[in-house]
Amino acid sequence: MKNILLRITLFTVVLSLCSSLISCRGIGDEHAHETTGFSEITSNINDDKNNINNGPYVPTIFAVPTDEQTIPLLSGNAYKFCTEYTPGISEKYWDLTDQYYPEPATISWSVQTPVNYYTVLLSQKSDMSEAQSFVCLSEELKIEDLFMGTQYYYQVLAHYDSETVKSRIFSFVTAYLPRTVYIEGASNTRDFGGYYTADGKYRIKQGVLYRGGHIDDLTDAGRDKMLNVYGIKTELDLRGTKSKSPLGDSVNFVNVSGPYYQGTSAGLATTNEAYLNALRTEIRTFADPANYPIFVHCAHGRDRTGTIVFLILALCGVEGTDLWIDYEISLLSYAGTDGGKGTYNPASRKTQFQAFYNYVQNYLGQNNRYSLAENTEAYMKTHLGITDAEIAAIRSFLMEEVK
Repeated sequence: MKNILLRITLFTVVLSLCSSLISCRGIGDEHAHETTGFSEITSNINDDKNNINNGPYVPTIFAVPTDEQTIPLLSGNAYKFCTEYTPGISEKYWDLTDQYYPEPATISWSVQTPVNYYTVLLSQKSDMSEAQSFVCLSEELKIEDLFMGTQYYYQVLAHYDSETVKSRIFSFVTAYLPRTVYIEGASNTRDFGGYYTADGKYRIKQGVLYRGGHIDDLTDAGRDKMLNVYGIKTELDLRGTKSKSPLGDSVNFVNVSGPYYQGTSAGLATTNEAYLNALRTEIRTFADPANYPIFVHCAHGRDRTGTIVFLILALCGVEGTDLWIDYEISLLSYAGTDGGKGTYNPASRKTQFQAFYNYVQNYLGQNNRYSLAENTEAYMKTHLGITDAEIAAIRSFLMEEVK
């Protein structure tokens, strides 16, 4: 993982003084805001909500602590697992339940006189272009589904009868931790984008690659979130036993019996044509930009899913700890522990993953002359017949240049 400050802290935007707490709702990406004719709001950032500046209005904004503080979107054992990570550490934390659920980022504020409502603007751009807009009736906003390791900018607008008062633009950074997602009726779910390549020049695109356990028990809310929040266009089901997607006919449904790990007839070195064809189909699914966003899963979201996720990330240049963490965090979930049964313990999964990793890493020989990405490419081309064009298509769509 990158050496990015990982401080557990909530942040408070204080627009000097206080008002009543009622409710808050988001309205997505639609917003209309002018930058002229606004008054400025005195504002503080502070970890302690009770330490609010109740002094008179001053047309200067103070930030304590400074901007760009790091906000972790994981807590508890999931946070400890990631920040203390060594292979096999899940043995210390697994309890057969879902511990991976993400934490929202919380923005709160107050004003001196009652207002009609607030608007919070959130953007990944410092000029606040392409901002999401949230209309709030209370002085707190919890923001979910933020990207990992990403800088965000935000501004709070207070709407009165005769004027709109604005804060200055603040910023924060989400910690470089796996972007887990909550989907009601599913388990072991996360975005497996966001990781950097080993050379630091590229990053895997977020918001287009999702993984998890089966989704046979999705609630209506879970289905709606997958379709309308994450925008899933393709379900890649690696169990090979289904004929229809729980997400409905609007998604592209790809169903194969996926191979997994190495050292068995179903492993990556297999000569079984059924498994080879299945793996070809999996990889080619990621080579078509029209298929994204993709949700890939098996029964538990760990073995068959972990195998194809490893291959896609490794092909794009991700290595080492990031690959291990993305795989092993499955063991902090109900699905990833065999539906809470714990049939396979962390030690056994570590052994399987290490053997699989070594097989791909040494595909062109045990001389360290070639990177993991080069070895993965060679495996796909030589063993499976994946073409240069298909490999280029995967990399072109998923790898974003770091600026």
